This record gives sequence, C-alpha cells and structure tokens, in this order.
Amino acid sequence: MHVTHILIVDDDEIIAEMASQILMDAGHASGWVPDGKRALELLNWRRPDLLLLDQDMPGLTGAQVLRSLRSSAENYDLPVIMFTGISGIEDENAAFHNGA
Repeated sequence: MHVTHILIVDDDEIIAEMASQILMDAGHASGWVPDGKRALELLNWRRPDLLLLDQDMPGLTGAQVLRSLRSSAENYDLPVIMFTGISGIEDENAAFHNGA
C-alpha cells in the first residue's frame, strides 16, 4: 500500500498542526514547515506527493515558492494546492496563473 506524503507550508502553527493531524488520521504521512524558505530547503532533500501551500506568509510568499517550483527541473510538476484566509477572485486567478 502506497502512503501519500503531504507537506504543509504555513506560518500559522495551529492551522498547520490541525491540517497535519487530519491528514494523518486519514492515513497519509504529513509534516509541516513554517515558511517558504524551509519548504524549498526540504524539497531539495525529499519530494512529497503533494504540497499544501499557504498564500500569505512572511519572507517567501506562497506565490514566490510556487513560481520557484514551476521553474525547477525537479519540482515543476509537483501537485500544489494553495490555501489562504484571503478571499477574492484575484487571489484565485493569481494562484492558477502561478501554477497551482
């Protein structure tokens, strides 16, 4: 049986822990990092099956991380789901434009 490895990138510890626990309860392997820089460092070491990426973080934003992934030979095709507390069609369109 294949276990899906999911990496959560979110600066909100409560949300990241809750999402990680829900995913683990569903049978997935899950972990999280608090910022985009650490996410990119981790991706150099191990590629998850899916990345859950917060749009709005200090330092490297989710959009910047996503653009970096899409321009990477190793991670251009990594599935990414963006999530955010910000609502609006502009944010949704920007996420799609950046490759989410």
